[in-house]
Amino acid sequence: MMLDALDALDAAALLVGPDGSILDANRAALDCYGHSLSEMLTLSIHDLRAPGDQSDIDREMRKAVEHGAVYEAVHHRGDGSLFPVEVRSIPILVDGEPALLSLVRDLTARKEEQLELKESESRYRALAESSPLAVFVSRNEADEDRVVLANPACVKLFGASSPEDLIGTSALALFHPDSQALIRERVGEVGETGQPVEAQIARLDGTPVTVEVVVSALPDEGVAAVQVVLRDVTERNAATSQLRQSEEKFATAFHVSPDLLCITRVSDGMILEVNEGYEDLLGYIRAGSIGKTTTELSIWVDVADRARFLATLEETGRVTDFETTLRHKDGTVVPVIMSARTFELQGEACVLSVVADITERKRAEEAIRTNQAELVEAQRIGHFGSFDWDARADTIVWSDEYYRIYGLDPKQPSPGYEEHLKAYSTESAARLDASVKRSMQTGEPYVLDLEHVPPDGGPRWVVARGEVKRGDDGQIIGIRGTAQDITDSKRAERELAQQAERIARTLTSVIDITSNIVELRDPYTAGHQRRVSELAIKIAENLGMSGHEVDDIRVGGLLHDIGKAGIPTEILSKPGALSPIEFTLIKGHAEAGYRLAVSANMAEPIPELIYQHHERCDGSGYPRGLTGDQTLLGAKVLAVADVVEAMMSHRPYRAALRIETALAEIEQGSGSLYDAGVVKTCVHLFNKDGFEFSER
Repeated sequence: MMLDALDALDAAALLVGPDGSILDANRAALDCYGHSLSEMLTLSIHDLRAPGDQSDIDREMRKAVEHGAVYEAVHHRGDGSLFPVEVRSIPILVDGEPALLSLVRDLTARKEEQLELKESESRYRALAESSPLAVFVSRNEADEDRVVLANPACVKLFGASSPEDLIGTSALALFHPDSQALIRERVGEVGETGQPVEAQIARLDGTPVTVEVVVSALPDEGVAAVQVVLRDVTERNAATSQLRQSEEKFATAFHVSPDLLCITRVSDGMILEVNEGYEDLLGYIRAGSIGKTTTELSIWVDVADRARFLATLEETGRVTDFETTLRHKDGTVVPVIMSARTFELQGEACVLSVVADITERKRAEEAIRTNQAELVEAQRIGHFGSFDWDARADTIVWSDEYYRIYGLDPKQPSPGYEEHLKAYSTESAARLDASVKRSMQTGEPYVLDLEHVPPDGGPRWVVARGEVKRGDDGQIIGIRGTAQDITDSKRAERELAQQAERIARTLTSVIDITSNIVELRDPYTAGHQRRVSELAIKIAENLGMSGHEVDDIRVGGLLHDIGKAGIPTEILSKPGALSPIEFTLIKGHAEAGYRLAVSANMAEPIPELIYQHHERCDGSGYPRGLTGDQTLLGAKVLAVADVVEAMMSHRPYRAALRIETALAEIEQGSGSLYDAGVVKTCVHLFNKDGFEFSER
């Protein structure tokens, strides 16, 4: 037979008739199927095919006879085992009759490799899917790397809705144009470095995001393929920037602090840095102090205090409110309070000390001690009066001091309970009567501040203390107690309240003066800050903001342009258009004002209100481009008040505009530039409530 010549081939070869009958088989075919030649010749293609793989045999035979065919199928061997095969059938003539020469290749090994590869890919996909880092895989297709896989973290990072939004796109196009050359270089070096590099991606909405990129090759892919791992480093870079800003703020706070600040080295006590407060408190200049020790400068008056200070610092790493005395350069002694803590600076243990002058406090404490000594002396000579009231007989026994407190002659008999109530104001008498009756019922003591109205002279105040007394049977029979004249302390309380009010007025004056200083430098904006504050207060009140919030807005309005103190007057008063550089300087006043407020220890949110008053809801403002949800409500109020007042006021570069123009401006920007609620309230104030500035 003709297949004798094919016995030398490794591939199995069958000669098959048009009806599927097997006409001949080579040695490789017999070994493959596990049949003898005689057994093989009794079979047909239908017999070799697996029972579940019979449906297309006749169609495949007709196609093969006409044109030849290549197809995959499942055959079974003589022992019944199944195995995948690839059949390549070639139409031929045998003795003038049509037949097929079928070359059969066992696909078991290839299928196992494909399965193993599929499982490997599944494991890789599962790992990538669960990775918190953004991962995508790209393959080189038609000389361009295209994304073939993107995990959920990658979808989220690029702002996509699903992996399909990324798959098939150019991998290089996912990166910002400024970073594409770097990424192309890294892909060219893949397998050599594998080191992370910082670049920018372009989210699907166009937003650039700074990422750390690691590019690595994927083995066993058959075509050029790389894995790209992305880590969003926006927050890390922001933290680095914040750290740098924090260090700058520390340096600023260090040098503007009114207290003495000093950094010394633990190992030898050498002074590494001091601030201006050091010279103010001790008289030593900075240049002459750095590089020396406090011992060399003889700053400590009490050596034992210094030893205790250092011992506490060594033991706990910090010292709080340590009182001692230091020696001024001129030899005078300065009482101080110190706090310190250790920290590491450039690998060395150091100490930061904060020292405050407490001379005035010491004087005040001495005055208090003197007053307390006088008070003790007054108590010694009988400042307290005592009484003993027997409710059964309505008789009261008073001490002599009790008579003196109430302006009565000790030689006179003490009044009864009802008569004694007449010594107080109506309100105090009612409170005392209610407390006495409650004590008689419950046995509870009382302590009351009462207004005493003496027969002659002005009202006085006493603190009355009482507790019940009981008879032998345990029943309440009366009250005993004391009375203390506290008129002086009440007057002191009023004086303290008046002093607090004076301090509040003084603070207001300081804020007004600070505001006026800015406006003196810029005559065209004279009164601007006061009017902005006035309008902002009204808006805030109508928005239902709390009293504290309104107070903060008032101060923020008075100081919102304080940062302009650092801008040259020729720019502030320039009649023409500002150059880009000049406008940049002007824009810096918001941050400058914020820094001044912070350095003055002004409580939040006032510094932040100053910082944000030029921000806009859509992020187009300055200096930080905050959006509406990132901006304080108070700052949104100031922004609207600032725009309205500025448009209504004369400026070097234009005349004052009408209120209708100003309101139209904020209404046009409502919801985009300005907060819609604030705009609505402001418009209502002018159009419905008839708001007018108290001064122009």
